[in-house]
Amino acid sequence: MADATALHFEQLSAVFLRRRGFEEGLEAARGRRETGQGTLLFIDEVHRFNRAQQDSFLPVMEDGTVVLVGATTENPSFELNAALLSRARVLVFRPLDAVAIEQLLSRAEEIEGRKLPLDPEARASLTRMADGDGRAALTLARKSGARRARRRRSMLRSCRRSCSAALRSTTRARTATTT
Repeated sequence: MADATALHFEQLSAVFLRRRGFEEGLEAARGRRETGQGTLLFIDEVHRFNRAQQDSFLPVMEDGTVVLVGATTENPSFELNAALLSRARVLVFRPLDAVAIEQLLSRAEEIEGRKLPLDPEARASLTRMADGDGRAALTLARKSGARRARRRRSMLRSCRRSCSAALRSTTRARTATTT
């Protein structure tokens, strides 16, 4: 969206953002606005901001300093204040169907340059577990790959220990027969 609108893209998370970082972000957006550049400000978990923090967006939204895009898993009508909602357009994203989740996983494989370590049954199970949530599907896929890599490393360590023990045992046996 930022590229299509020639806006500077800034991403913040309400979960990790401290007041100072929030104020610095808005100040940087004001500075860009003075040079003629607007800011597309993406706030993840926007519902976590308190009412006063939400109110601080109003002046920069009204004067065009920022175009605010907020993501929330909560109902915005209950979690965002009326003043912010009156200046916003709420878009509701519906759950993805199984075909869309499969396309998302295929695209992730294409970007990563490797297939997921899942047989067709496991892949179908992952799609069901994601319950229409693309982020959940990608997180589950990443975790399944990490779990497989941990198991592989664990097997290698176990194999190395076994080989080392067998080598020590053979060396001791040779030493005992030569003395």
